Amino acid sequence: MRMAGLGALASLSLAAGLGLNAFGAISAQVLDYIAMYAVWWVVWRLLARGGAGEAVAMLVAIGTVTGLMWLQVQMPEIRYMPYLLIVPANLLASWFFARSLVSERNAILVDLIEIMGLRPIEPRFRRFVEGQCLLWSVMCLGTAIAAALAIGMAEHRPALAGLLSALVMVQIVWFALSHYYASFRYGRPETWGLTLRTMIRPDVWARLGFQ
Repeated sequence: MRMAGLGALASLSLAAGLGLNAFGAISAQVLDYIAMYAVWWVVWRLLARGGAGEAVAMLVAIGTVTGLMWLQVQMPEIRYMPYLLIVPANLLASWFFARSLVSERNAILVDLIEIMGLRPIEPRFRRFVEGQCLLWSVMCLGTAIAAALAIGMAEHRPALAGLLSALVMVQIVWFALSHYYASFRYGRPETWGLTLRTMIRPDVWARLGFQ
């Protein structure tokens, strides 16, 4: 089976597990075990695409999953889902936003706006966009930290889950509000819908440095 087929199977398994857990058909621990397949696929795919040999990528992915399951056996209070998915995604996003601010290239959101190509970027708006990169980096880092703490801190998990929900909601709301503010303050033509459609294009990912 091709890599994409295995990825689709991982997504379907995870979606089915989340649904079954929501209806009480399986326990949270069983859901964690189902999620390990998705973890294996993500680690294997990232390493393989990053240049590691297939055998090395496979062994590291299996070792990662084995280590996570062993840790849960030793510490039954650990819960991986959904926190294990939130941590790496937000850490990567935080790193990309922060890296773009200190590299010789444009800030990543400046590059995204230039890809859309609706209007040149004025110096004042460029400073605003760079500030947005810093804000998104901090928000993503905070989300990753809260999710990482929720994995092992069973007694604080309800509060951390509430904090995570709030952080994710803030990110969604600010994504839209920042576009309305940019339109009002700087007369920008970019809309949140256009930005979202541009972000999900695979060729754009490569142009932004997501290799």
